[in-house]
Amino acid sequence: MKSKYSPSERFRILQEVIQEKRPVLEVCRAFGISRTLFYRWLSRYLEESPERVEDRLSVRRRVAVHYRSWVAGLIERRIIQIVRKHPLWSLDRILRNLPPSAKTGRHGVQRVLERLRLSTWQERVRFANRRSRLVPGFREQIIRRVIEGRETVSSVCRECGISRPVYYEWLKQYKTRGLDGLWDRIPKPALHPHQASQEQEKSVLALVVRNPGLSVSGIVGQLPSIEGKPILGHHGIQNVLFRYGLNTFDKRLAYAQAHVPVSEQAVRPATGWIGRLKQVFEQFVPTRAP
Repeated sequence: MKSKYSPSERFRILQEVIQEKRPVLEVCRAFGISRTLFYRWLSRYLEESPERVEDRLSVRRRVAVHYRSWVAGLIERRIIQIVRKHPLWSLDRILRNLPPSAKTGRHGVQRVLERLRLSTWQERVRFANRRSRLVPGFREQIIRRVIEGRETVSSVCRECGISRPVYYEWLKQYKTRGLDGLWDRIPKPALHPHQASQEQEKSVLALVVRNPGLSVSGIVGQLPSIEGKPILGHHGIQNVLFRYGLNTFDKRLAYAQAHVPVSEQAVRPATGWIGRLKQVFEQFVPTRAP
């Protein structure tokens, strides 16, 4: 934040008290500053320092101090991963699942959770499941609180911050599918209108298996065409290769070797001189006369 007064203006404010003998309270009210700030400027002004007065009255920025007891960024990310995967774990259990090289204690983990606003189980649950407020275990507890007759639907929904239609939807899924029905339904990714179809992807992969040394332009040249245009362009082929991890020659070669079809006319390994004799006989002696 930019300072309200420059060093020269601060010097003139101090002179109003030192030379003109005006009361400190009156000067502070006139310039809209506190007496604590005024005496701070005065102490800098009276310092026996080789610096100029304006330099002593300049804005002093505080340097951020990194304490040795702070948790390292790598360990902090590990704590976030644990919370996202196991939001119901306690502080001690999170600490036990940290690597031995963490070199942090219970207080360090607690400070990380407080700084990230994850110090309570409710906050950790919301963080782990952003699309809903509660995970299946807690949804089951809410349903049981009503089923067992201890509380009403309105009071439970009001306390948990959910609506009654949401509660009844959970109850319906819980009765039909059990605990598995209380998970969030992940929407299926929609197919982009310009994304390659499965038939187009199969054509590209077949060319990769047949000739892994083909470039993107080579694959375009060998794809089937419709009205003089290939069924897939350069950018589409690049996306298909990247999607299947075939964007380099080495990867395409390994893919081709792994998916090469076994020929039905492959030469059988001959074992012993009898096997070699049978193999030569089958290859060079016709079985039927024309």
